[in-house]
Amino acid sequence: MKKIKICGVKMILLIGIIGTVALLAYILIFPYSPVVGEYHQLQTEAERKLTPKNDKITVSDLQRLPNLFQEYYIANGYIGQPFINHFEISASQAYFKLGSDKPEISINYYVDDYLGSTVERLAFIDGRLFLMPFQGIDSYIDGQGGMKGIVAKHIQLFNERSDAMSEAALLTYLSEIFIHPAFLLQETIAFKELDDYSVQVSIRDSGQTVSGVYYFNNAKQITSFSVEERYCDETKSYESWEAIFDNYQLSNGVSLPKMMQAVWHFKTGDLLYFDSDDIVVNW
Repeated sequence: MKKIKICGVKMILLIGIIGTVALLAYILIFPYSPVVGEYHQLQTEAERKLTPKNDKITVSDLQRLPNLFQEYYIANGYIGQPFINHFEISASQAYFKLGSDKPEISINYYVDDYLGSTVERLAFIDGRLFLMPFQGIDSYIDGQGGMKGIVAKHIQLFNERSDAMSEAALLTYLSEIFIHPAFLLQETIAFKELDDYSVQVSIRDSGQTVSGVYYFNNAKQITSFSVEERYCDETKSYESWEAIFDNYQLSNGVSLPKMMQAVWHFKTGDLLYFDSDDIVVNW
């Protein structure tokens, strides 16, 4: 009788192991991901809100902008480019660190910035964490910022929303929209030229206003966007944050940065948590 019981237990364990291996194989091999499906649905909903424009950028369109931005757009080939309300940023095999004491992973990164009656931003992260698929969605929709992380395509690690995260998400949007002048020509954006190399830019959306400083070099290129206080989920406090841009290259007649980095400037030291020298922009 004992021998039969032992054999039964071993059989149950064997079935459990086989089932676990089969599930892992399914997760690793089968391409479908509900997270990807959710991101595509968010893209579709954002695109439905947009109104197409057929105009092209002229020098006179830039008159509202500070001189530094006017010089930037003229020098980098934007005159004659179409007015747009959506552009994409992507990076393949980018460096990404989940936190000061957390793993470093390689990710594919996709961003969609939209300009409609309100602003929207979507970002999708696709990588591996401990050999398992890790995917994340950052969103700023109707004034609400959110961040979701999923491992093994189905196991939710976090899904966070807060007013502080909404402000942080709007700051990220503000740091990226120099990519096209149509986005900076919104009436909800204000400028204050600080000196020959920097401009403070503010954006108002859904009842909240955030601001940061763009820095320029002698080559009429934007080198960074800096914020003195941005909410950091790791420290649960406001920290200095910076986005860095470099290695400008021509793409369809426009000079765009190929390198982007994101850095937290903590009092204890800097944390470079995103780094890519393979940035691609499409509109």
